[in-house]
Amino acid sequence: MKEQVLQLALNELGEIVSIYDVTPGDDCNCYILNATGEKIKLIAKNNNKKPESILKPNQKIAHFARTDGQKINNSACESVIHLLAKEVLKEEENITIPPLYSTELNLNLINSQPISIKEVKTEKFDEVNYTFKPDAVVITKNTNQKLFIEFHNTHAVDHDKFEKIKKHGVSCIEIDIYDIPQLSSDGRPNKEEIKNRLHDTCFSKWIYNNKEMLLLEKKKSEIKENEIKAQNERVKKLKLEQELASKIEKEEKDWIDKIKTMGYELKQIYRFDKYNYDNDYNENTGHWKTYKSLEYRLKNVDCEKQQINGSNKRIETFECEQCEYFKGYHHQKLWEGNGFVACGFKNGLKNR
Repeated sequence: MKEQVLQLALNELGEIVSIYDVTPGDDCNCYILNATGEKIKLIAKNNNKKPESILKPNQKIAHFARTDGQKINNSACESVIHLLAKEVLKEEENITIPPLYSTELNLNLINSQPISIKEVKTEKFDEVNYTFKPDAVVITKNTNQKLFIEFHNTHAVDHDKFEKIKKHGVSCIEIDIYDIPQLSSDGRPNKEEIKNRLHDTCFSKWIYNNKEMLLLEKKKSEIKENEIKAQNERVKKLKLEQELASKIEKEEKDWIDKIKTMGYELKQIYRFDKYNYDNDYNENTGHWKTYKSLEYRLKNVDCEKQQINGSNKRIETFECEQCEYFKGYHHQKLWEGNGFVACGFKNGLKNR
């Protein structure tokens, strides 16, 4: 990991300040906290340095150092970013929670959405029989529920911490603040980038959601109900289609019986399809390929009225419709060209 320099610290009022906003040297009155909460006094090495200053060779950027001369490690820089993240969270009116995804159902149980903040607690959070300290506890405005917030810098929530969170029964999200620079381009504490990550769900995920199982069962129930509803709709549709098919079949049978009783003949309609054939040469394969496309479709019928050399002339159904002996179509499959024409020529039955 690249060694970092400390550019944020706490002033005598406990406020997070930038190296560019304090008095140089010991007079900065700044400090950081060690792992036990003890104050470590700092010195500001920022004399005649500004965010836009061009550094000389081997010259360090403005930074804080320990007054005792000991080295400041990366964990101190990470800790101050954690403190800044908590401060920004306290200033926000809402945050955006990430979607809760179910691998079992391959869908979101809840979608990403903003939640309004009533209160943010960052002090130690204790319960009977065990102790757990989340980075922050958000109290939601509308539901007055607790939501743990964990800020992930270099150490994500491990199994032990997860079990503690789960034991609390409080939902928890983890927000990634890794690699956020301490300062913005103008030398101020980089609150804007942290604020962006409180709302960009690419940087957050659920560690635990206390309603996940209820949401999962509810979604399963909804899916099952929708499947049953869809199945009922399919059965209903199929029944209607069958009833309609039966009705059409009966109507056509009645029509055919009526036509035959009246003395009309049913003439078969023959379909004739005319296709175009185009050839294309493929230079990559060195072969010709033929493409077939329908140009037009004819529906013909053998006409007894028109004879050629003693045989019925095959004419188009359009011409048949103009004849005085034309009675109508057996039209169920007329569009496919497989129906029949009712013709009265044989028995002299004219219709016009």
